[in-house]
Amino acid sequence: MNQKIKDISETLKLEEITLVLKRVFTDLKGWDWKIIIICFTTAFIFWVFNALNAEQTSNFSFPVKFIYSEEQIITIREPPSDIQINVTGNGWNLFKKSFEINNAPLVIKIDNPVNSNFVATRSLLPEITDRLKEIQVNFIQDDSLFFKFDTLSSKFIYIEIDTTQISLADRFRITSPIYVEPKRFNLVGASSFVRNFNDTFTIKLDEQTIDEDFDKDLPIEIESKLINADLEEVKVKFFVTEFERRKINVSLELINFPEDSVVSIQPGTAVVNYLIAADEQFMPQDSLNVILDYHQVNRMDSSICPTIITPNYFSGVELEPAEFKVNIEE
Repeated sequence: MNQKIKDISETLKLEEITLVLKRVFTDLKGWDWKIIIICFTTAFIFWVFNALNAEQTSNFSFPVKFIYSEEQIITIREPPSDIQINVTGNGWNLFKKSFEINNAPLVIKIDNPVNSNFVATRSLLPEITDRLKEIQVNFIQDDSLFFKFDTLSSKFIYIEIDTTQISLADRFRITSPIYVEPKRFNLVGASSFVRNFNDTFTIKLDEQTIDEDFDKDLPIEIESKLINADLEEVKVKFFVTEFERRKINVSLELINFPEDSVVSIQPGTAVVNYLIAADEQFMPQDSLNVILDYHQVNRMDSSICPTIITPNYFSGVELEPAEFKVNIEE
């Protein structure tokens, strides 16, 4: 029962709102909108004319134009294109001057742009005041106008590859010189930036786990917009080879031992562990010697550290054992 009463109440409220809106729209249709608009426009015009006849204080954006020799000059910080001034005057005069100054910017000449980096605005006040005779110039908001110029220069930068960051696949090694072409580029730009730029430019390779010969054009990327390289890319090329670890038993070569003695060595052979290109084979005629020199015997424990001679295509050589025990019987 209560719910029905609530629903009836809400329905009556909605009908009342609808009736009110219908009456409002009916009344609006009877209005003379043309007269209303004319009255509003007339009132607005009177308000504008009244405001323009009164004395007002306002801020103006006064355009400026810097003149300087651009020969062999580069801009590091652009000079401003306008200055903010505070003025007082009749509204009509302010309105008129706002159009005049936009058509004729104040020209500021810089005789020595490289050695100058600001202009004191108080030096501009007389000319601005002369240009705005019908109004009073109160002050210029900024004390100085800042800018920065530099001479244009260049130098050669040599290219190097960051070999410490080259990512190779497991068991792969670089087996050739790293070829870079061209080896240098010409850097052109603001002298202060060129002077502080390193004489070498390091390129890092983004490729990961390289497992084949590398031959790519890499970009020369310089972050500053005030210096530029005279080339965009450099060719980088090198060869890689897969290596594998092998081992071989090698007999010992004795030198400088007494000829009339019986020598016993423990162990009697050496095991040579080495890395070699996967497609390479050790040839027996190549030099692979493990030498024990009697002159190097440690008299305290009768041990001797061997000298090993390997072919030039061996790498990562490890010898087992690292030392041998020597027993000599006279």
